[in-house]
Amino acid sequence: MNITTMGSVIEEIYLNDRDSKRTIEYEFDERGNWIKSIAYVDGEQQNIIVREIEYFE
Repeated sequence: MNITTMGSVIEEIYLNDRDSKRTIEYEFDERGNWIKSIAYVDGEQQNIIVREIEYFE
């Protein structure tokens, strides 16, 4: 697991009993919330999740 200096997870790696590797990478906004998640299985992109967060003052 890769973690930023602020404690945010930027990458998670999962290994399963079939010897496949699942990796999830994250991108964050200026407030530290993840806004994009990309999942890979054995290096092949599986899905992308994009979040739009609206902040109120």
